[in-house]
Amino acid sequence: GIYRVAVANAAGSVTSAPVLVRVLPSAPLIANNPVSLSVPASSNATFSVSATGSQPLTYQWFFQAAPIAGATATQYALSGVQSANSGGYKVVVSNSLGSATSTVATLTVTPLAPYFTTQPVGAAVSAGSSRTLTGLANGSQPIGYQWQRNGTNLPAATQTSLVLTNLALSDSGPYTLLASNVAGVSTSAVAQITVYQNPTLLQALTNQVVDINGTVVLTVNAIGTPTLVYSWQLNGQPIAGSSPTLTLTNIQTSQLGYYQVTVTNQYGSE
Repeated sequence: GIYRVAVANAAGSVTSAPVLVRVLPSAPLIANNPVSLSVPASSNATFSVSATGSQPLTYQWFFQAAPIAGATATQYALSGVQSANSGGYKVVVSNSLGSATSTVATLTVTPLAPYFTTQPVGAAVSAGSSRTLTGLANGSQPIGYQWQRNGTNLPAATQTSLVLTNLALSDSGPYTLLASNVAGVSTSAVAQITVYQNPTLLQALTNQVVDINGTVVLTVNAIGTPTLVYSWQLNGQPIAGSSPTLTLTNIQTSQLGYYQVTVTNQYGSE
């Protein structure tokens, strides 16, 4: 613009001749270059740059000489970095008069051993049913997985989820998941699977005819796990007896009637 100065005192004033000040556009200049970083895997990293020059300034970040889509601000942030993110980063600052390229900042990602963010959870399940166990680890990629039962590798069980179908009593036990990468191996919490079987009668009681003062043996055959408990009744009333076999000796008329047995474990009864 045009500038003048007026000088005055009590006797009067005078104005200077005009002076023209012109601000010429300037090309971009990098004031502060991005700084190299070394961070552990799965953490975050941010590169930044500051530049001067006539506005508007535009920014484009590059990784290994290739432009990064959408990276057009003064900062470029990465989250959950892995080894694939290691390398050189730079930014080109441009305006209508030209461009300036920063120095290359190197990102070094140090390997991180796996650590579990999702632990498998055990359960008590009935025989013949299904159960899915799931675990997930973080750390340097790639991460490999291996499921174990009782410390023994399960064949082809190398995913983050383990699907157990048609469970048998023999499938009970502690299940764990191993996660491994270049930095080490981690073991998940133990997921205890308990497969139980509701009480089931295989042989019912049969009617008996016995003489007074005689002896009768009533036997029931049942399966189930865990331990079965037997409760005998006569005409609906509890009587002594806690085994699959009830032996009655010296039978009297007071002992005649309908005998039943209830077989129970902690998961059900029959």
